[in-house]
Amino acid sequence: MKAHLKNLKKLLKSSFILIEILISVLILSFIFISFANSSFLFSTRNSNFINLMELENSIDKNDLKSFHKSSSSYEVLINGEKTTLTLFKNIYKDENIKLVYYEK
Repeated sequence: MKAHLKNLKKLLKSSFILIEILISVLILSFIFISFANSSFLFSTRNSNFINLMELENSIDKNDLKSFHKSSSSYEVLINGEKTTLTLFKNIYKDENIKLVYYEK
């Protein structure tokens, strides 16, 4: 009977060790998957950031050939005086970025 209890204790102890190992492997796999996903998201964000910086540089240089340009005129009444205001709308559209830039 005493030997049977010792065997039962050993089995119980080894089953707890097995459960601990399974939980550890599960936690490590979650950590690994989250790091893998974060590096993918970082590369996407990084390419978007580079694209935005290039767009900002092209706006600073007034090189808007990658933008679609349209214009619209508005009549504004300021102190009883009619003034015609022409606004130019520049649109850049990408699969990840949509940028609208207005200029007078």
